[in-house]
Amino acid sequence: MADAPGEKTVYRYPWVAPALIAITLGSLAGLLTYKTSQSVIVTLLITAVVTVPGLGERRRKIEISDDEVTYWPSFFSPRKARFRDVISITRKDIAGGVNYVVSGLELELPNYETMQIPLDLYKRQEVSDKITEAWNRHRSLHLTAPRSNIDTASTRD
Repeated sequence: MADAPGEKTVYRYPWVAPALIAITLGSLAGLLTYKTSQSVIVTLLITAVVTVPGLGERRRKIEISDDEVTYWPSFFSPRKARFRDVISITRKDIAGGVNYVVSGLELELPNYETMQIPLDLYKRQEVSDKITEAWNRHRSLHLTAPRSNIDTASTRD
């Protein structure tokens, strides 16, 4: 897991390519908008709408500790799940963004809640294995009463 107890292992998502694509498309959208509308306000608005989502990719990361996993999406607040609360972990195709689907993990939590972690990063198998290993280790050390509906399905492809 982490190098020492209490430390977190952090995996960052690739962000340079999405940021460069967003800046390029934002600039082109801005130029085309200004050429057709001659309005600086409309041009800035269109450029921001196209550029900002790609720049938000820099924030994405996964933090794995002995007790919990935290997923930081591009926008919005981080999503955190304690391994003691996780009922099952399954591999699924999940939404990676607005228009694409990626392989990821779905953590089933109490009260019919789920936490989805997209694995569109370079070390996807390593991340999947670390999360699953940490969950299994936590379950074996802290399982006090048998829980029903625990799915121990493998997260491997």
